[in-house]
Amino acid sequence: MDPLHFSSKQESELEQVLFRPYSLMPLLFECQTSDLIVYTHDLERRLTYMSESSWHVCRLDFRNWQRKSFVPMFTDHPWNEVYRNTIDLEMDPNQVHKIYCEIWDDEGGKARLEVRRKLIMADDEPIGVIGVSRRIAVLPSVDSEVAVASNPFSKLSPGEMDVIEQVIAGQLNKSIAKSLGLAMRTVELRRAKAMAKLGVNTLADLVKLWCKLNMI
Repeated sequence: MDPLHFSSKQESELEQVLFRPYSLMPLLFECQTSDLIVYTHDLERRLTYMSESSWHVCRLDFRNWQRKSFVPMFTDHPWNEVYRNTIDLEMDPNQVHKIYCEIWDDEGGKARLEVRRKLIMADDEPIGVIGVSRRIAVLPSVDSEVAVASNPFSKLSPGEMDVIEQVIAGQLNKSIAKSLGLAMRTVELRRAKAMAKLGVNTLADLVKLWCKLNMI
């Protein structure tokens, strides 16, 4: 994926991109659902934008966090150390970075998120980060990056994971296709590929693996 670039030397325009990032990924905003949070932050990790869906997804009100660091949101879950210790400037601008975290919501509850984020570049210099988050049932049962890599579910693409989650919930392919807005054949292919990656042949084996890894 190409870096998110735009060219401007005007500070006002730089700020506009962070606070109103619609021009960076217009298709994302057109297709955004209430189950995703889109956000941006500057290099000091102060939130500059968060979609209104943040309240629906994990009870976060952007008005409480605008221009503030999001780091105090983090709980003491060990996976947050990876997020805390990742220096944004060291991120590859050509790559989308996937990470997990657990945060406190504005009502004192906990929310576990899967995050995909990418540097925003201006005149070949990073000015901030844009991210897309979704709530997940649990974080991978891990204490390190090595352990996460060994979790077979981490091999699945987001689309495959969406299908598998509904399979585990007892949904039939027809229902999954309708729920995700996919063709039946697409669901069948994603389910088959996911099960091959996981090394399971039956639904019973899939459920056993899911439970074994504390995915529920």
